[in-house]
Amino acid sequence: MPRELTAGIVAAVLLGQTPGFPLNDAPKSGMVPESSADAPKALEFLAENQKEDGHWEPPPSEFKHLSTVHGKMEIGLTGACGLALLAEGSGIQEGKYRKNIQKAVEYLTRSIQAGGAFVPPGRTREPKKSHIANETPFAVYFLTQVYHETGSPELKEKLESVAKHIAKSQSPSGGWDYTYRLERHLHLPTVTSNLLALALLRRVGIPVGDSVIDRALQYISSVSTRNGNFKYGEERSSVTDRAAGVLVALAHLGRRDHALWDAAAAYHRKNFSRHIENGHSPAFQHFFIALASSLLGEKDWETYDEAFREHHLNAQKSDGHWECVLGRNDKASGHSHGGALFETAVRATVLQLSKGKLLLVNPGMKR
Repeated sequence: MPRELTAGIVAAVLLGQTPGFPLNDAPKSGMVPESSADAPKALEFLAENQKEDGHWEPPPSEFKHLSTVHGKMEIGLTGACGLALLAEGSGIQEGKYRKNIQKAVEYLTRSIQAGGAFVPPGRTREPKKSHIANETPFAVYFLTQVYHETGSPELKEKLESVAKHIAKSQSPSGGWDYTYRLERHLHLPTVTSNLLALALLRRVGIPVGDSVIDRALQYISSVSTRNGNFKYGEERSSVTDRAAGVLVALAHLGRRDHALWDAAAAYHRKNFSRHIENGHSPAFQHFFIALASSLLGEKDWETYDEAFREHHLNAQKSDGHWECVLGRNDKASGHSHGGALFETAVRATVLQLSKGKLLLVNPGMKR
């Protein structure tokens, strides 16, 4: 899509042509209590590291590893960093970081191809080893929030194409591969993050077929365990709280009545703090565990907050960023899962969940 057309999405919003759009079937939410803590230094760090065209990418010191394992992750990082700025309370129309958000929206909408795939400008396709199916959901979390604020018809059209692409890329068994290449490497975090993306798209009025949702839930059921947790993949046990991602997706689908809900909630409450530093990407784990805790209710959020707020703040560097923390499995494999920018964006978002600015934590809120 030409730059002037994608820039028109931002321009139309700023001209006030697109008032906020109502939500569809918002599920009940355990609203998190107010908190005075936020992450101002982290947000300044993110804003300072945004590129002129609106995207974020890892620093050169991290390029060597990420380019061979995940690519530069521009799509996922831009979505995650943009989400952290939205969590502060800024939006595309107003707020301290509105210009950063505007640039991120322009970059991501310009990256959406005719078929709905995200491909960074200047490329024809993602690197072979790209984990684009782990990146796309974060771009969707960010853009659905912007669409909720604005109701932009142009953005709606783009999001409709993204929804179709995610649905088309679903494997026959109901999951999603890292690369959106059907039945290759199906891992539950990729499945639940994409299911959450579809749930958010549906909630803001973007069509998503019931059959896609049903197949995904069938896949999740197939990897459930007796104790309420879930396997990482069809043949691998889990050492982390995979129940959290399932709970968040079910909540936003309005499916708290699903057969998996009660056991998953019980497992999460009992085990989240014990498992969180064991697996790949503790930041990714914190994101979904914090969201699950907030959606289960005030008591669950307070339990998470008491356990980890000081942990987050004590690990923060003086300039506001967090180093990429490797879990036990990561240390063995060398995976860094997005580097310091992703770590910073996620932890900043988690620290600001209590502000209640995101659809992810407060489905029925109005800005």
